[in-house]
Amino acid sequence: MKKISRPLYRLMLSIILGFGFFSLTHPGAAQTPAPTPSPTPVSDTGDQALSINLALADWGYEDVVLTGPYGYAAYDIGLPLHWKILPGGLITLEVNYVNTERARLVSPQTGTGFVTYFAIANIQVQLNEVLIYQANLTEPGPHTLSIPIPDVWPQRISERDRLEVFFHVYGPCENTQFSSLTVFKESTINLYYVPDPLALDLASYPSPFFQRTFLPNAVLIALPENATQSTIEAGLAIASGLGNLSNNRVAITTTTTLDQPPGLPFSENGIIIGTPEDNKLIASLNENDELRASLHPRRYELTISGPGAAEPTSSLTYKIQVMNPESQPADDLSLRVELPPGVVEYTCEPDCQQVDNQVLWETGSLAPAATADYTLTFDAPQTTDPGSIFITAELLQGEEVVNVSTLQTRLATGVEPNTQVTQPPSDVFFVQDGRAIAETDGVIQLLPSPWQADKALLIVSGLTDEAVLKAGRAIGMTPSFPGMIGKTAFVQDLLPSGETVQEQSLDVTLAELGYRDITVSGTGLREIYYSFDLPLGWSFTNEAYVRLLFSHSPLLDPDRSAITLFFNTTPIASVALDESNATTGELIGPLPANSSRPGRANTLLVRVQLMLPDPCADPESSESWLRIDSQSSLHLAHSEKDLANYLKLDFWPLPFIAKPNLGDVLLSLPEKPSDLELTQAMRISSYLAASTAQDSFQPAASLGDLSDTDKSSHHLIVIGRPTRNPVLQAANEFLPQPFWTGTDGIQQMIDKVVFRLSENIDLGYLQFIQSPWSAEHALLAVTGTSDGGVEQAANFLVDADQNWQLQGDLVLVKHGKALISNLGNFTLQGQLTEIATILPEASVIGTATPTPAQTPVPPAQAAQTTSNQTAFNPQRFPYLVPLVIGGGLLAILIILMVYFFQSRKSKDHRES
Repeated sequence: MKKISRPLYRLMLSIILGFGFFSLTHPGAAQTPAPTPSPTPVSDTGDQALSINLALADWGYEDVVLTGPYGYAAYDIGLPLHWKILPGGLITLEVNYVNTERARLVSPQTGTGFVTYFAIANIQVQLNEVLIYQANLTEPGPHTLSIPIPDVWPQRISERDRLEVFFHVYGPCENTQFSSLTVFKESTINLYYVPDPLALDLASYPSPFFQRTFLPNAVLIALPENATQSTIEAGLAIASGLGNLSNNRVAITTTTTLDQPPGLPFSENGIIIGTPEDNKLIASLNENDELRASLHPRRYELTISGPGAAEPTSSLTYKIQVMNPESQPADDLSLRVELPPGVVEYTCEPDCQQVDNQVLWETGSLAPAATADYTLTFDAPQTTDPGSIFITAELLQGEEVVNVSTLQTRLATGVEPNTQVTQPPSDVFFVQDGRAIAETDGVIQLLPSPWQADKALLIVSGLTDEAVLKAGRAIGMTPSFPGMIGKTAFVQDLLPSGETVQEQSLDVTLAELGYRDITVSGTGLREIYYSFDLPLGWSFTNEAYVRLLFSHSPLLDPDRSAITLFFNTTPIASVALDESNATTGELIGPLPANSSRPGRANTLLVRVQLMLPDPCADPESSESWLRIDSQSSLHLAHSEKDLANYLKLDFWPLPFIAKPNLGDVLLSLPEKPSDLELTQAMRISSYLAASTAQDSFQPAASLGDLSDTDKSSHHLIVIGRPTRNPVLQAANEFLPQPFWTGTDGIQQMIDKVVFRLSENIDLGYLQFIQSPWSAEHALLAVTGTSDGGVEQAANFLVDADQNWQLQGDLVLVKHGKALISNLGNFTLQGQLTEIATILPEASVIGTATPTPAQTPVPPAQAAQTTSNQTAFNPQRFPYLVPLVIGGGLLAILIILMVYFFQSRKSKDHRES
């Protein structure tokens, strides 16, 4: 065979390399999809009406293909709840109807007269379960369906708007089952609307702070400039609750800059947290009469003396004193005390009168510097859980409340009795509808924003930091009975967390997990989900399995009907549905250890395909059904591993969600955290809560250094630059990538190359180690060489589109890209390319011998510590490898074929 010439060889090489380059730079290889343009309302000629045109793609939908003879598609078209839809709107569906041509006998008896037959497709469109359009399609091909929106918008279903398309093809089965209708994502909905005032109700929370619409959800949390630990923990609880309820789809930003013109930071919904003295925005709203529970200044003096703690069977006596410190007599005074629930019998001195559940004393006039004393005695109310009782006394002058005082008595067996005297925690107090709010209550208020139309404010306040924390934690959970109703709520107390560590049984049935028998019917694909928690440290052995018990209709087509079991997306078993298992079916599938998720919820999916022998049977036919027995069981055979096995970012967010209410998680912040650091703490809390199935959250916070108790009893997430966070400084020597003492610069010790880095370079670092202060806990450092670096690291940590890449114990983040490593496993060859990609401004200035950082080991375990870390070779675009190789081989084949035919042509030419 003739040798390939050098020019032809060069041509081949150029084509191969060019194809490879095209594959790596083609838009299909991009990791970040193009952003969906946000539709912008445009003014209309009507009475302040607005118009907007939205495509199905704006809600994230793609093209949908419906197959005959029965097809169905549903679109949740989230619209803001306060939009009043006006007449004149139009839905435009861009569709394509495909009907495979079939020949059919006109007369089967005579066998003559073949004709071509096209089926007729019927299209029905429903909006919120109301039929708004139907038509028949007789011709295949593209169609534009123009559907007027009803003058009265159909009532929403569960606060959602749903558009449904039904596709039914009439005709012979051999024809209709090959028909299809494609609904294109470019289909549009044009609306005319007027924003109505927000219908605010705490019972609907997290609305309006989170709504399932095409609009982004964003919240600004306003904290006092010198926010206390309790106030920050209130914010963390609220952020956790929002993350859990929205699946981390609310963009949270934090500000402590409250002295600028009110409203400047509130272009979105706002959550204002703190006491009235600390948070200036609360005082500003009160001055403008925006608060439903408003602030009133105190007059005169009011104190309560009584038991701070007592036995549940004690007789309780409270002494109340009123004093007039003013220079003028105080006239028309009266005292009102609300009896605790369960108190029926009592004595009072002097005599009092009872109105409903209140006792009243008429004080009358009180001279300057004079006092009036009152006594109330009753037996502690008998309840199943003693808890605390609260006594609140209100001082009135005429009909106006002028002062309030609250004393809390804790009831517990074996408690040391003591006496307390109340002191006013603030110069002001809250009043609503002529009643003073207890001084110890957390105060929650929901009101329309006075600064931004269509937005709301949530006020989370109280007269003390403890009251603010109670209010924040109440918002951060989802109480079901009786729950919050209306625009205000007052939190008297929080009961101890109901979360208990339940021992997971080795064998457990679906009924024991809380599931009942489940029956599905109709034809087509059905999916049934079951969830169960797997304790942290459990690793399944080969003996772990699931045993599914079922029965089904004997009329099913066994060739097209089956059950497939999935464990956390991994298929584990399948069986055809036939006569042998119609009555007492059983399917056993192994539970592979590498698919399990210790420390969090695990999912078992039963995917059922139900089909009748007639391929054109009604998809809602009751002849097709399957039943899952709740006595189906799981056998959770396992071995146990210690915490060290999970000290890698591979398992993020473990172990921080091992306790679902985040009660053992502490977010460590600098002594005076910046807005950026507070924002990252809120976002991390939101992400963690979205990863659990809990409904109440209690993450802790610290400012500055930590107590020994906090260090040893919490998983730590340390946020901030090394020079700002003393906890990070204390852990520096144990970090995989330590920093130079007293600076934010890194000690380049883990590679053999030392780079010259710009002083202003923004590098973010995620570093994961065992806590230096507790073998049972982990420490995650969210840090960097600058504030911008810290922000990049935190954003990567909570971005579900990126953080799946997390591995090892050290991640370097810059410009949204990450370099991932395990301690001591950096190698010069292969890593320089990654580093140069992330740090193009760096230059090599020398080499250094890698020195592994110290592994934090509690003294008691220092002798038995071993290293068990593995190297990781990142493959950034593994899906392109077969494309490049295949494309190169194809190019070589084409060139060889061209060369072969050219050679034959040349040979023939020479012979002729």
